[in-house]
Amino acid sequence: MKSLGFIVGLWHLTLVTVLAADNAETSLAFTSPAQGDLLRDAKDGELQEHSLLRATLIAGNIVDPAQLDHLEQKFLESCHAFQATEAAQFPNWDRAVEAFYFLHREILTAGYQHDTSEPHWAIQDGRYNCVSATILYVCLCRTAKIKIKVLSRPAHVFCCIDLPERDVIIETTCPDWFATRQHLEQNASPKLSHFIKVPAPTAVAIRELNDLQLVAKVFFNRATKCLEAGEYEQAIAMLQFSQRCDPLDLATQQNLVAGLNNWALDECRGGNFASAAKLVQRGKAIDPNYVPFETNSIYIDQQRTLALCVNGDFCAAYAILAEGFQHHPNVDLYRFGRCAIYRKWLYSLLCGDDPDSALRTLQAIRLACHHETVFSTHEVAALLAAAETLIAQGKKQTAIKIMDIAKALHPDNQILKNRCHDLTNMIL
Repeated sequence: MKSLGFIVGLWHLTLVTVLAADNAETSLAFTSPAQGDLLRDAKDGELQEHSLLRATLIAGNIVDPAQLDHLEQKFLESCHAFQATEAAQFPNWDRAVEAFYFLHREILTAGYQHDTSEPHWAIQDGRYNCVSATILYVCLCRTAKIKIKVLSRPAHVFCCIDLPERDVIIETTCPDWFATRQHLEQNASPKLSHFIKVPAPTAVAIRELNDLQLVAKVFFNRATKCLEAGEYEQAIAMLQFSQRCDPLDLATQQNLVAGLNNWALDECRGGNFASAAKLVQRGKAIDPNYVPFETNSIYIDQQRTLALCVNGDFCAAYAILAEGFQHHPNVDLYRFGRCAIYRKWLYSLLCGDDPDSALRTLQAIRLACHHETVFSTHEVAALLAAAETLIAQGKKQTAIKIMDIAKALHPDNQILKNRCHDLTNMIL
């Protein structure tokens, strides 16, 4: 398994822990009856209506009932074959060793492949990774009444046999794990009890997993592949379900946050700004302290206002930045971007067909901004530029009116007075 990090926009996104998400939108990606049944069965935190094998097959996107029955029956036949061997009568430890050999000899025959977490690959053609190998080993051990634990550490799952005085680690992906007694002794550990039930995720924690948490690993790895392919809706739904099944899995928490953030930026790049903003808000609801959400929220506002300005909708663009300024008065986009939009907006209005309306708009904006001094330079520039344009268009009287308004608004601006004098002389 792997945790997926991202570099997006202009920022390198760091990953943080988030709370478990129980969003109704999780169900959007689970449209088949089989997946819906699994979703409902998992709501109480335990599997009651599904076996581990069937649940992980469904998690691996095997949803056709006939195909599910076929794969279950095929694996069950292998379990019966093991039960028919002499090894099935051995003590617990020896049965576990023989079951391990049987699994690799009869089922896991095609070798390790990192992206085959779904157990149907192993049952169909023998390909496996740590997740699928562990799932099938646990299922085989249960049919043989072998007591076994499933453990995880970041990016890996494995098993152990609980012996009276020690636990023995079993790496299910290594066909020769029990090849020598020396190897076995090297992997015998003190009791792992003080490691495996940690109250919170850490970078190195070993945890014991229940069946539902093992199902979560299948969803997580599928989600990772979806994120890599840009299939965000499917990925987020699977990550939310995975996190609900295993709230302590740090990698799931990390990818959920990064996935929402990158989905938002992808929507932004496509011009879907409302969708992008909504996704950022979803992310903030999960973790309001995740800094990249705030950073990229500003980036989305920037791109949205640029698009509005290109289309000449300066009023809407200004409103976005004005609202942003209320929450982030020290952010340059909101501090100075308002001024730039105001300047373009005012110039566009003054040079239009209704300069009187433009002047009324100017007064309304100035009142709304409480006559912020930061606007003065841009306001003067817009007024003078509009006057010059109107003179060039032959609209001399309108230009004079605008210059009179400009001098009345900025009576102490000597540069403005001098330029208005020069323009007036040009008209006369």
